[in-house]
Amino acid sequence: MKIRGFTLVELLVVIGIMGLLMAIVAPVLRTVRSKARDVCCRSNIRQLSVMMTMYDSDHGSFPLGIDNISLLPPPNGYAGNAAYDRMGIWWFNHLGLYNRFVDRGEKDVLICPARNVPTYKFETNMLVGNYGVNNSICRSAQDYIVRREFAGESLSADQVLSPSRTVLLLDSGYTMIGWWDVTRYPPYKQEPLLEKKAYVPGMSINPYKNLHEGLREDAVYGRHSNRTVNAAFVDGHVEKLSAESLKVTSEPNSEEYKNLRPLWLPR
Repeated sequence: MKIRGFTLVELLVVIGIMGLLMAIVAPVLRTVRSKARDVCCRSNIRQLSVMMTMYDSDHGSFPLGIDNISLLPPPNGYAGNAAYDRMGIWWFNHLGLYNRFVDRGEKDVLICPARNVPTYKFETNMLVGNYGVNNSICRSAQDYIVRREFAGESLSADQVLSPSRTVLLLDSGYTMIGWWDVTRYPPYKQEPLLEKKAYVPGMSINPYKNLHEGLREDAVYGRHSNRTVNAAFVDGHVEKLSAESLKVTSEPNSEEYKNLRPLWLPR
């Protein structure tokens, strides 16, 4: 019995059908992967929010955004790169008390699954392109003179007037972010190391910021669909928000800012 093979025309038809199916399926798969990363990101932020709340309950305040006064490094050494970052004990170093990821070196909960930082400078720098705490709540032990409003002791949830409306933790270009980073006209020129990395992904002011080149795609186009971000509030609830809804607006040389309280300033 003679076995009949495929003709060239039949093969071309099959290949064409397969190509058509791939063209239909590929966008669906990308959407599914994007949604999965979004859900995983929201889960990370929820876990971190719970740990922050536990820390507040045990210590009477949220952890410092950075303790750059202590002479002792954290157990696994300083995070970041001394060429770009301040060296110190960061807010997440304190959360190993409630989840052993820091002590074991397992930092998945601190890494946004949609992280988009391709440049070698920041590829392994966990301070960049993941999550950031509100610097008006989790303050720096010490800061530059012009940024003194972000220095001092961190606040507790009890000191926040509208905990359900004040951001605690969110998708961010840097591990600390303050309201100066979400307005086009901050009160003073930003300190250059932080200025180039602090942003909310997808916010419309980001193309005007002096960013490191490797962060521009994440900053301008966002890391989640439709330029959204995940954010935890002081009361513990987590929301998916448009990046634009977190922007603080003002006019040049103006001291009047809109969308500042209670979203960013706790009191």
